[in-house]
Amino acid sequence: MSNPANFGSARPVLNPDDVAMLLIDHQRGLFQTVGDMPLPKLRLRAAALAKMAQAVTLARVVQAGVVPMDTAAVAAELQATWNRDDAMAWAAIYTSIFPAYQLLIESCGRAQEVVTHHEVLDSRR
Repeated sequence: MSNPANFGSARPVLNPDDVAMLLIDHQRGLFQTVGDMPLPKLRLRAAALAKMAQAVTLARVVQAGVVPMDTAAVAAELQATWNRDDAMAWAAIYTSIFPAYQLLIESCGRAQEVVTHHEVLDSRR
């Protein structure tokens, strides 16, 4: 081989200052966020999973693989309350994986408006 794979004849060496380790744990439900799809969609969802992993501690991510739960269960646990400073950031990440989740966000926002403005509920009209 005249050109070693992308190393330009140099010895491949990892530099600890510019390397990252990606740990992938196959768990039930994980592939619902990836699955078979076109590469652009795969990249979008992989980026969303990376943002989720960055937002939680490594201990929590490791623990998720120990108990039987799926990705949606982990997200539901993280979103136990909307009274969080980072709730909208989580919602944006989760919506990039499951676009229909945006409908739930809009519904929740509308419900909060009804309460804030003391509107009469449809069920009481």
